[in-house]
Amino acid sequence: FVLRFVPETPRWLLCKERTADAEKCFRQIAKMNGKPPLDASVVESLQKSVLGERKTENTSSVYSWEIFTNPDLRIKLLLFVFGWFTVSFVYYSMCFNTKNLSGDPYLNVLYMGLVDLTAWPSGVLFNNWLGRKKTFAGYLLFASMFLVAKITVKQVMGFQGHQEIVSIVSYFARFGVGGTWGVMTCFAAESFPTTCRTTAMGICGLSAYIGGMMAPQVVYLGTLLPSAPGFIFAGLTLATACSVYFLTETNRKPLENFAS
Repeated sequence: FVLRFVPETPRWLLCKERTADAEKCFRQIAKMNGKPPLDASVVESLQKSVLGERKTENTSSVYSWEIFTNPDLRIKLLLFVFGWFTVSFVYYSMCFNTKNLSGDPYLNVLYMGLVDLTAWPSGVLFNNWLGRKKTFAGYLLFASMFLVAKITVKQVMGFQGHQEIVSIVSYFARFGVGGTWGVMTCFAAESFPTTCRTTAMGICGLSAYIGGMMAPQVVYLGTLLPSAPGFIFAGLTLATACSVYFLTETNRKPLENFAS
């Protein structure tokens, strides 16, 4: 039902030489963003540029393998694969661990849902304000801080008598991990050229699924070694936050169509 309200991809329309439809799409997007509409001459210039790129693309070698053969793309892919695995692993582990929090289990699930409801949109605001790298690293560091705090509460203060503190700290950590999801998805999609973007996102998604599959095992590990999950979560989020240093900022930069 809602698909008819979603604008078509302008570049795809230009590739199919549907210039009038592309111009209409640009007007719709400009209106949504509160920007003046593009002149017809600009759209025609884009049409020529895109068709020129398509000719180059059709006469070049297959691009699906460039993500593995290009050193820069390969490093980006490895970093994002690690990031997607970490976020998914920690996120779903915290989901499964909700039953171990103090209080009403149904209310705990509700609170976690409300945390997610605020975490995802907040990432959009900070993404455009601070940039992708700072926001990505910031949410991970935020989550790491409260994951370490959770370990401290359990180890130093002891779990008994401080269950409410553990629950509150868990909610804040969940906010950091949940916010990272939206930021990371946008950052990863913008970091790869059009010719291999879908392949890269598919591989990143696969690593996230693997992280989700492993999540129940670390919750089970917590029944044997109660402190182990906390150290694993904090270590992975901190390592991922440090890995952001090696990524390139994409905020307010045009998307690449081909690997540089």
